[in-house]
Amino acid sequence: MAVSLGTEVLAKETELDQAFAGACIDDAALHRILADIGRLQGELRYTHLKYHLAMRSVLSPDQIAAYDRWRGYGTAQAYLLYLGIGSGPVGPLLCPASALHAGVAIFLGRGLLSSS
Repeated sequence: MAVSLGTEVLAKETELDQAFAGACIDDAALHRILADIGRLQGELRYTHLKYHLAMRSVLSPDQIAAYDRWRGYGTAQAYLLYLGIGSGPVGPLLCPASALHAGVAIFLGRGLLSSS
């Protein structure tokens, strides 16, 4: 779902760019395209963040604390990551929601989420 939403966002952004480049956009079309982009970005963000929320239901309190530290919650790093700047211990954190499971696998592989 995240990939298809991302593709739709890119298509709408391309539509917007082409409309401006071709000087064939009016106020109504601008409003419609921007509303579409905003809706799609909201859906994409929801699709991503719902998996972070779901993680909390399957992790122990110690694992949640490790996960929160790795994500940088409560730090300046978290704000930079929110803005898309910087990286975590496994590289840039600009990944789609479908990559969340890979991130969890990396956590498990490094022992960061071990239950002991």
